[in-house]
Amino acid sequence: MKTLLVPIDYSEESLKALEIALNIASRLGGQLLLCHVYQPPVLLSGEHEPVFALPEYETKKNALRQLRTFVNIVNTNAQNKVPLKFTVKAGDVVEQLLQLIQASDVSMVIIGTRGRASIVAKVFGTTSEELVQHAPCPVLIVPGRAEISFISKIVYASALKPDEAVALRVLTQMKKHFQASLALLYVDRNGKQGQVNIGVRKNHLLHEFSDDVAFASIKSRSVAEGVAQYVKDNKCDLVAFTVSEHGLWQDLFHSPISRQLLLKLNLPMLALPKHGKAMDLERSEEKQTLKHRLT
Repeated sequence: MKTLLVPIDYSEESLKALEIALNIASRLGGQLLLCHVYQPPVLLSGEHEPVFALPEYETKKNALRQLRTFVNIVNTNAQNKVPLKFTVKAGDVVEQLLQLIQASDVSMVIIGTRGRASIVAKVFGTTSEELVQHAPCPVLIVPGRAEISFISKIVYASALKPDEAVALRVLTQMKKHFQASLALLYVDRNGKQGQVNIGVRKNHLLHEFSDDVAFASIKSRSVAEGVAQYVKDNKCDLVAFTVSEHGLWQDLFHSPISRQLLLKLNLPMLALPKHGKAMDLERSEEKQTLKHRLT
C-alpha cells in the first residue's frame, strides 16, 4: 500500500494539503501518514549556568494527544475514507521528515505552505523548499490560497532532457488515476531554439509515451512567464517540474518576477526529484491483476 506523508501543524495550509492528500490516497488505494514535528522546550537557568531541557515525555505526550484527537476528527468528517497512521517527532522539521520518508518508504509528500523569507521560500515556504531540494520522492506543494478542485489538467514544465522520462512515467500514472490530461510544455525563450531542434528533442523524450502526453511549445521571455500564460489559457489544475541544480529549476523560481507570476497561479505544484527512487503509483490490486495475466 502506498504511503503518502502529510506534515501537520494545524494551520489552514496544512489542512488544505490534507484535503488534497485524502483525495489522492483514495484514488491510489494508499494510506496517509500524518506527522507533527515539535520543538522540545528548553529552560535556561542562568547566564553562567547549564541549560536544562524540560521533560520531553510531557511535551511528546501532549503532542501525541493533540494529533490523536485531530486524526479522530478527520476519520469522522472526511468524505474520502482512507487508512490513517500518525506519529510525532521532535527536532528539526526537515531532518525529521526526511528520516521518516526513508523509514516509512514514503511515495509522496503533500505539504501545505505559506510564503516566507527567501525568493524561493516565498513561493514554497522554508520547510517546503528544503524538502523539494532533498527529498528522494515527489513533493506536492499546496500554496495557502490554492483552490481545492478536481485534478483534470496536468502540465509538466520541461527542458526536453532525456532524463525527464522518469518524471513522465510518474505523471502518466497520475494521469490515469485521475482520468486527467497531461501536457508537456516547452518554453522557447525568445525563440532561440529552432523548430527542428525542438522536434528532435521532443520525439526522443516522448517516444515511449505514445498518446499519453500532449506536447505544447510556446515562445516567451522567461520560463515562468510562459508556464503562467499556458496555465491560464488552458485552465490547468496542477503544475509539475523536475528539481535540478540549475537550468529550468533556476528559471522557474529564482527571480522576483518569476516568483510573482507563480504565486498568482495559486495552484498545487508537484516537484519531482531528478535523482532518487521513481514513485510507483500503481494500485496493488492492479499489479496483482497484471501479474495473473502474465502467468
